[in-house]
Amino acid sequence: KKILTTKNAILYYMCFFWNEFTICVVCLWFPTFLVMSYEKIGLTTAKASEIFSLYFVGMVVSRIFIGFIEGKGGKEKILYAGYLLTFIGLILFVLSKGNNICLRMAVFLFGFGMGPTCPILTNIAKDIFGDDQLRGAMGLIVFFSRVGSMLSGALIGYALLLFGNGSYYIIFLFGIIISVLTFNKLVSLVNRK
Repeated sequence: KKILTTKNAILYYMCFFWNEFTICVVCLWFPTFLVMSYEKIGLTTAKASEIFSLYFVGMVVSRIFIGFIEGKGGKEKILYAGYLLTFIGLILFVLSKGNNICLRMAVFLFGFGMGPTCPILTNIAKDIFGDDQLRGAMGLIVFFSRVGSMLSGALIGYALLLFGNGSYYIIFLFGIIISVLTFNKLVSLVNRK
């Protein structure tokens, strides 16, 4: 019960929910969305999967990179920079019109931007829960993350079916904005302690 009633706990779990929601907009739907959007210009499933692999390359590179700079740059700045890079990737993706280089850069930026989010959010857990509640909180972190994943996939599927391809961009942008706002609120409350 304490892991739910600890000050800022629900807000912290919501950071994971929205972060995972945003990550899964890319992870669960991006190759399908690429094929749906660009099959008229000859983009195959194999090519979409190849392009999508750059998401994970970007994620790995950023996680290695943040290991070296986290102590110097501060958790909050790195997380905000990650969301900003994800947003820039989304803009590049919208403007790409199927251009192979732009698509690849956008997907890499998605991964590079979202790469530090989970490690940094997890790192903040000790500040909120302390050592005694940390293990229990980790279970709820995973729970809220998975619920965000599940709802992301369902929402994208229905939105694409009902409203067409443009809804993908809107949901992706919505996820980024809500993730930033939730994290910003959490940071302001934790720093006020």
